[in-house]
Amino acid sequence: MIDKKIDTGGIILRSECRVEPTDTAGTLHDKLMELGSALVIETVEGIVQKNVELRVQRSFIQGSELLKPAPKLTRELQHIDWRDTTKHVYNLIRGLSPYPCAYTELVPVEGDTLSGTPIQLKVFFGEMRMDLHGEPGTVLSDGKTYFAVATQDGAIAITDLQLSGKKRMDVRSFLLGFRNPTAYVCTQGTSKEEVAKATPKEDE
Repeated sequence: MIDKKIDTGGIILRSECRVEPTDTAGTLHDKLMELGSALVIETVEGIVQKNVELRVQRSFIQGSELLKPAPKLTRELQHIDWRDTTKHVYNLIRGLSPYPCAYTELVPVEGDTLSGTPIQLKVFFGEMRMDLHGEPGTVLSDGKTYFAVATQDGAIAITDLQLSGKKRMDVRSFLLGFRNPTAYVCTQGTSKEEVAKATPKEDE
């Protein structure tokens, strides 16, 4: 039910949905669409028949479980900070895919110097690779089968991506037209800082 604040009203009915490790915001949306349509019908019938019992949201929270506010979907949140952990980067990508989508910026490197204009690369999906390591933001690739970017404790092998001005494609198709990928590095992103702003401190 609606009250003065956002998402604080009493709950009439609820349904649970398992979030798989490979789910994205897009796949979860489709799952919830199916569940939600059935729940809406059941809810309306209950209201019409005046057979509803409201429950306070807090009654569903167990023990020390904490409800975490989601950060606002800003351009800064979308810009991947590769200094974060592999798991956090992986979850950020999943949570923003397919829209508005996480992204990074590729810059050519000559020696120890960044040169050229950054190229935006949207990241729709990737895999956690704990066997690959490098300075966060470093591109790791064999030039044919994988294109990964090093994180704080591993790497993300990007599998579904879109280079600025190009169409969305899989990594093998991307590498066919993107020569010498390890000559690039990713610019420093801002996602880690944005997530930290939305995370409540322990004493709050």
